[in-house]
Amino acid sequence: MKRKVLTVLFNISKAQEHEWFVRFINRDAFELEFALINAKGSFMHQFLESHNVPCHHFTYNGKKDLPALTFRLFLLMLKNKYDIVHAHLFEGTLAGMMAARLAGVKHRITTRHHSDFHHVWFPGAGNTTNSLIL
Repeated sequence: MKRKVLTVLFNISKAQEHEWFVRFINRDAFELEFALINAKGSFMHQFLESHNVPCHHFTYNGKKDLPALTFRLFLLMLKNKYDIVHAHLFEGTLAGMMAARLAGVKHRITTRHHSDFHHVWFPGAGNTTNSLIL
């Protein structure tokens, strides 16, 4: 029996790793679908279409859209009954993992690309001399 996999990508227009995934995964064992957030018409969309991989598009204009995005992903997951959800980047992970949990997806995977965000933009945040202590 094939396992249904949904990959949630936030604002990724081209990524060689995902191309390899689509090209080389065992299609006899896995049925792939992608949820692209803000990527309609991108290279990734065209690549997925050319490889007959179903693609769902979601618009996202900022954090205010997060509840609606999560709900729409939740409805998609309920409808299609995925076995595995794999999410990438902060917004994709936040909305995708919440939706997958609510939809009862047992296998949830996240790839964390945003691990250096606070180190780059807030380097003194961990330093007690620069932190506000209450």
